[in-house]
Amino acid sequence: MSTHRTDVRPVRKEITFSHDEWEQSRELYNLVKGGRGYATYMKFARDMLMHGSVHTVRVTTDPATFRPDIARIGNNINQIAHTANATGAITDEQAAELIEGMDRIRAILLDLHHDYTQAVTEGWH
Repeated sequence: MSTHRTDVRPVRKEITFSHDEWEQSRELYNLVKGGRGYATYMKFARDMLMHGSVHTVRVTTDPATFRPDIARIGNNINQIAHTANATGAITDEQAAELIEGMDRIRAILLDLHHDYTQAVTEGWH
């Protein structure tokens, strides 16, 4: 015997929207549905009614802009690692390049973290 949706939630209520209200509601749902796991609008609406708030954070820095830099740095690091594995050593220049690459990746990640933290702080005042 299966449990039907009406067995779990037997109380049914209707809500009406103006066209503008509905559009705003759908826009909000579309913004948060993937990140919060809302497979249906009904689950989203129920959660909003039960918990009463939505915090949308838009990070201003697009991580995709850093992908080429990170890929290039990663390739350089892999080449140096391959050389080190093949020869058992790396040059001082290669060691400096490794450190520089790791510092650049660290700076990129810190920038992303800073932008995220700032967006969260500003969005939750």
